[in-house]
Amino acid sequence: MYYVAWQLGAFFKARKLCMGTTFDVVHHITWGTFRYPSFLALLRVPLVFGPVGGGERTPLGLLRGLPLKSKVFEIARAVGIHSARLDPLWRLLISRTFLIACKTEETRACIPAAHQGRAVVHAEIGAEVKPARSSIQSQRPMTILYVGRLVGLKGLHISLHALADLKRHGIAFRFRLVGDGPHRRGLEQLALDLGLRDQVVFEGAVSRQEVDKYYNASDIFLFTSLHDSSGNVITEALSHGLPVVCLSLGGPKYFANDLTGRVIEARNRTFEQIVGDLSKALADLCNQPQLRESCSLGARNRATELSWARQVSSLYRLIEQRLKYRRPVRNFVD
Repeated sequence: MYYVAWQLGAFFKARKLCMGTTFDVVHHITWGTFRYPSFLALLRVPLVFGPVGGGERTPLGLLRGLPLKSKVFEIARAVGIHSARLDPLWRLLISRTFLIACKTEETRACIPAAHQGRAVVHAEIGAEVKPARSSIQSQRPMTILYVGRLVGLKGLHISLHALADLKRHGIAFRFRLVGDGPHRRGLEQLALDLGLRDQVVFEGAVSRQEVDKYYNASDIFLFTSLHDSSGNVITEALSHGLPVVCLSLGGPKYFANDLTGRVIEARNRTFEQIVGDLSKALADLCNQPQLRESCSLGARNRATELSWARQVSSLYRLIEQRLKYRRPVRNFVD
């Protein structure tokens, strides 16, 4: 209800602005989910909607190991994604939208086929390259890092199973989880059950400045999120030159690649197969200093490619092309 009220207020404000000024484009950027379209589509100005996400779903096989409450939430969320297109107001507003920028292909697939020609995939976030670290650590144990909330959608139960497999292969490591959340107690118990008491460290919530210290003191970044539309921490890790190991779900696969670490295929795979692939990717990075060095360089290069300036200009060039502008777009209603 809050969002609807805010949308109505924004619509009437924008309509009033349009009475006194000729605008080229209306760009709606929040909230960032395809299920909440913009009333600004009702203006007589081309509307750019997004980048938006929210169409990413968790493969059923990866619900294994999640608490019952999280499983119910994920199933309900999947139902909500499917039912969005049944809303007549949603269909009206989407049909009136000039360009729909989607964070992922999964979200683009949620747009009705009749309107997918106006839907494109484009990231919503950029990277800020940090000063290079002096060297890649080669001593043992390797330090593997996670930064984020401790909630079900982050798939940390998968990370812990992969790390237990890594330990069984005799590789020394330390896994530091920076962040807090309602699943902390359950994850602490899972770590104990998997025999990771001496390897897993729950650091809790820390300040922004402290987070950078953790990035700089780590060797590998591990992120097994189930359906993040973007994955800001991925760009942060790349900016710090950390090799990234993640799943091919949601947004992270658009930022990381085999030059920056490893992206593990998660669709149509069993839980055990995914855990095994994650463990192998981590083992390769732990055992091969040259591979870590190469992926660290690749991470920094990728962060440069994903700079905010490049990301923003890329989207606005696309907008100009779609509008067939011969001059820069100058006036916007935001």
